Amino acid sequence: MSVVVDDQLRSGIAPAGRLRAAINLANPLLAQGTADAPRGVSVDLTAEFGRRLDVPVEHVAFDAAGKVVEALKDGTCDIAFMAADPSRAADFLFSPPYLLIEGAYLVEARTTLSSPAELDAAGRKIAATKGTAYAQYLARNLKQAELVLSDDAFASFRAGGIDAVAGIRQPLVSYAAAHPDVRVLAQRFMEISQVVALPAGKPRAAGFVGATIEELKASGFVRGALDRSGHADALVAPAATAS
Repeated sequence: MSVVVDDQLRSGIAPAGRLRAAINLANPLLAQGTADAPRGVSVDLTAEFGRRLDVPVEHVAFDAAGKVVEALKDGTCDIAFMAADPSRAADFLFSPPYLLIEGAYLVEARTTLSSPAELDAAGRKIAATKGTAYAQYLARNLKQAELVLSDDAFASFRAGGIDAVAGIRQPLVSYAAAHPDVRVLAQRFMEISQVVALPAGKPRAAGFVGATIEELKASGFVRGALDRSGHADALVAPAATAS
């Protein structure tokens, strides 16, 4: 159901007179291109929000998920495209998911490891990029394996002593395609819900964003944006269930 757009809604969601969106260039499923000329599903969604609100949009691009989170938290941006991790729920309001992403492991091709459960064992080390939703998930859920956080999980893996790299499946698969000495486990260790986040305390703005996301999933807009950006294999989230 469409939300009525008026000046109060515009000023609530875009107090600077333009919609400033935090774009995560570190996640190629969400955005590609450069900071000056980003493209992808998050950019297309921002444009549609701006069109419906009748306000200009500004794409503020970052090279790490943690920086996106901080930009929304400190007021640099009005909305942000991120994963709906529970650790962020106290600070933000989340839209329904528009995209589902798999968290997967990259391992040496020669290893006999075949499942995430085998990696969660004493003596195993798993590298993950700091500030990402999958790193936060693993920090909460690994029972025995050691989580090694860094700015470059692949570099940590290549330095030795690491059993696996945790990450988003599609970039891991691309890396493995260019490096035959590694492979990606078929089984995921988590499913990551990608959402549009707003600062806490803005329920009407969040209602507008959430209703728009549901309309754009149903209409095929999200599917089309993903296909145009080269991600025909990406999974659009199903319609949100009524609460």
